[in-house]
Amino acid sequence: MKKIKQILTVMITVVTAAVISEIKPILYKNTTQFVAYADDLEVIAEDDYEDFHWKVTSDGQLILSPKEEGSTAEISDFYITLENPDPLDIYNHYMEFSTSHPWDEYGGDITSVVIEEGITSIGAYAFDRMTLTSISMADSVVDIGKKAFYVPATIEEIKWSQGLEYIGESAFNGASFKELELPESLINIGDSAFRDCSKISSLTLPKNLAWIGDSAFRNCTGISSLTLPENLKHIGEFAFSGCTSISDISLPDSLESLSKGSFYGCKGLTTVTFGKDITEIPWSCFEECSSLKSVVIDSNISVVGTTAFSHCSSLTYAYLGKNVKMIRDSAFCVCPNLEKVIIVNPDTEIQYHAIDKTKCTIYGAANSTAFAYANRYDYDIIAPFEVYGDVNFDGDFNIADLLTLQKWLTGRTANLKAWQHGDFCTDGRLNVFDLCCMKRKLLDWQKSNK
Repeated sequence: MKKIKQILTVMITVVTAAVISEIKPILYKNTTQFVAYADDLEVIAEDDYEDFHWKVTSDGQLILSPKEEGSTAEISDFYITLENPDPLDIYNHYMEFSTSHPWDEYGGDITSVVIEEGITSIGAYAFDRMTLTSISMADSVVDIGKKAFYVPATIEEIKWSQGLEYIGESAFNGASFKELELPESLINIGDSAFRDCSKISSLTLPKNLAWIGDSAFRNCTGISSLTLPENLKHIGEFAFSGCTSISDISLPDSLESLSKGSFYGCKGLTTVTFGKDITEIPWSCFEECSSLKSVVIDSNISVVGTTAFSHCSSLTYAYLGKNVKMIRDSAFCVCPNLEKVIIVNPDTEIQYHAIDKTKCTIYGAANSTAFAYANRYDYDIIAPFEVYGDVNFDGDFNIADLLTLQKWLTGRTANLKAWQHGDFCTDGRLNVFDLCCMKRKLLDWQKSNK
């Protein structure tokens, strides 16, 4: 009997040990799992700051939201401005310095930023100097302040707010975006906003965009395809300067102003088309576009600025339409292959050294300013120019020009705005012989266009 009790005791001990060995790991595992998903591991740190709440999670996210659910908030500016102490600074420039952020202590753990619904504005310098790879922002975000993500070389992807209207100065300067699909709500891109983003290969800007700031896409050397929106009003100074892969540019009719150096140094550019509302091609706008072969300056453009097309080494042909009133100094200088310049307006003012004379022939009407300029500086001259016959100066040669010249020769009132265009005999006067030549040319033109 005693032996049986000993055997039973041993058996119970063995079974109990086996059961416990099965149960204890399960209990321990469950307890550990519960702790792992508790706040102390999921949320590294969190706090309120002004009117928003921030927290850093264990997976490297910095999450920002309004303090109260359902409310709105703005992420503050994080910089101070100090007056330049240099006594030689007569313009009293100011210097900006980034200030500390409440999450700076955890900056090494943060790889992404999440802006939650209710945040309406991202302040200046809000996330500068952070090593981020991704950004996500709710549709409530309307504007991004200057240098908000400054020096963001590691950023490769971003989920944009679909309500975003403004991107500030240098906000994403140097980011590693490969694609840039900006929201349709965007209206204004600030100065240097995407400067040096060299990995962007194509760029289609949103339809509501009206303003592109100075140097906004400067040195984005990877952009080979550029589509500008139909509502665009302004392109800033050096906005696309150094975008060496862009091959063609079509400026929309809505565009009202280009700026100094807007496309300076776009060495891959071969063609450019101007919209109807542009009135001036400013200083160095297309300077050093070394692949540009021809340019037609027509519509409402009245001024071709200083060095506008200088150092365009492949340029062979330029047509300047009837509204061009001024060609400024050095506009076409150092264009050694420029062979043909047609100047339609007989009264265009041409400043000294405006056109490279290495190979160039200037085509201008007899007794026009172009004719006088070519004579003065010893260019080869052909007059009248190829686009002749347009005596009423409406941009076309047709039956209306013939009737206008006929009226004028018979002493009737006629709108003879550009008599030089009817001087087919190139003798500096209008008479019946010019009228006969015009009839013949008009008949030839009609036959060739049937």
